[in-house]
Amino acid sequence: MARCIYCKETIDKSNETVEHILHNGIGGKLKSKRLVCKKCNNRFGEEIDVELLSQLNQFSTLLNIKRDRGKPRWVKAERTGEVRSYYIKPGGKPVIGKPMVEIKDDGKAAKVTIEARDTSELRHILRGVKRRYPKFNVDEVLKQARYQKEYLKDSLHFNLSIGGPHSFRAISKIAYNYYRYKNPDEEGLNFDDIERYIKGELAEKDFVWFYYSDKDVIIKQPIEILHSIALKGNLEDYSLYAYVELFNAFKFIVLLSTEYT
Repeated sequence: MARCIYCKETIDKSNETVEHILHNGIGGKLKSKRLVCKKCNNRFGEEIDVELLSQLNQFSTLLNIKRDRGKPRWVKAERTGEVRSYYIKPGGKPVIGKPMVEIKDDGKAAKVTIEARDTSELRHILRGVKRRYPKFNVDEVLKQARYQKEYLKDSLHFNLSIGGPHSFRAISKIAYNYYRYKNPDEEGLNFDDIERYIKGELAEKDFVWFYYSDKDVIIKQPIEILHSIALKGNLEDYSLYAYVELFNAFKFIVLLSTEYT
């Protein structure tokens, strides 16, 4: 009989849910229905997972991470020396941030200049123009539209930050969920502190640290971009640690227990 590792409620058909060890929003596939109840899953998803996913969204977008539902959000970016903003679509394709519409009307005739991101957006804008100028021929303008691709000569840049109380709790949840997934029937270890920390009841203690060493914990091929988790117990000080690495770039140490035997 499975129990939720956080609230200890029995998991049955009424509260069963799929818990991704690594969130599906960053490409996680490993999952279980015997770890977390539906109530706790929803709570953590809205409270802490959403913060970590938001911070990692740029990587999910650039790599066009495949999800069970939905696609990565577009990333807002800026171009050096230009006021106009851009977006980066899943897979890394840049597009202008918003359409440009300019109407010059001298009372006798109106000149309309439109720069849109695709045909659908152009058609929507033209319909708005037609409401202002009923004689405006949308279909004719669409036939005359000029499609153009432009390679950016300058780089696009965006801001990135990771960490903070909610994200650290989400990273701890990844580590703890993985341990409990690999050791579903193990008894005797005390995980009260890490469970309370993940639930937000023990915020004053440190459980997560950035890992700064240049030494690779997980050896990968040069072309591989992975998420990695490793567990390590130390019998000398009774500590149990997890190493969590996301997108090869963000590396953390999580203290799971100080009563490891």
